[in-house]
Amino acid sequence: MNDDNLEMIVNYLEKVKKENRKRNLNDIKVPSLKRVSASDSYRITPLGRHYLTMI
Repeated sequence: MNDDNLEMIVNYLEKVKKENRKRNLNDIKVPSLKRVSASDSYRITPLGRHYLTMI
């Protein structure tokens, strides 16, 4: 679910960046995004999430 949300955000930002180029809106800066492959991404386990909430 989080991966889907992240993918939607990335797609939206890429669309905004393309629209800015078409309209020559240089005052709005959208950073370039580097996609992380699925093999390089990590997920936090419930135990790790519990640890972070304790901190």
